[in-house]
Amino acid sequence: MSEGRKLYEVGELELASPLAVFVDVKSANSFLAIKPTQALADELGLHVDWRPYVMKDSAYAVYTEQPRDEPLPEDVAKRHAMVRARYIIADQDRYAKQQGLTLIRPTRTVDSDLFAMGLLWARKQPPPFADRYVSASFERFWRQELDIESIDDMASLIQELNEDAEGFTLYVLNAGPGDLETNQKALDDINVIDTPTYLVADDIFIGRQHLPLIKWHLTRGSVESKHNHH
Repeated sequence: MSEGRKLYEVGELELASPLAVFVDVKSANSFLAIKPTQALADELGLHVDWRPYVMKDSAYAVYTEQPRDEPLPEDVAKRHAMVRARYIIADQDRYAKQQGLTLIRPTRTVDSDLFAMGLLWARKQPPPFADRYVSASFERFWRQELDIESIDDMASLIQELNEDAEGFTLYVLNAGPGDLETNQKALDDINVIDTPTYLVADDIFIGRQHLPLIKWHLTRGSVESKHNHH
């Protein structure tokens, strides 16, 4: 992060905004939160401190494309899991249509570490870049126009966004993996378990459905009052 931009500390985290949001590019729920979150930040005159959280716990599923005509299993637990997955996917598709977004799900699980390291690197650039990086990465990945497991694809995206692709590549090959591990541990330590997760002062909110409450917190000055007492 560039000098002079640190405003808040929560645990081991140094945040550049009272509105911090943890996302994973392979999470459809994260994608659906991007536009509403940016709209709220614009309304309040804030920039979002985007941070990566790589979802690896199978308890918090990232749903891949499901065969729609597959019969439901006999086992009750498996049947419930499949019905739930189909409902969540249908729900996500409805919200994507409302926002004018394309959701083409991957047919297998994917590794989002490169995106995450790219976002950590993007946070070190002037603030608007992380916002642009998040938007472009999500939109292209969910249109299946970006291979997030390819360092060349990710570097090309950063080049298109008029940033230093070579600097990104050097970061990924050197400091990036260690920084990502540190970031993951810091988020695990404050009990981040899913994405999108919002951190407002010391309060954690999981899911974009909390944006009205988050707006209420931010506009009531609760962030400033909490941190003035630190």
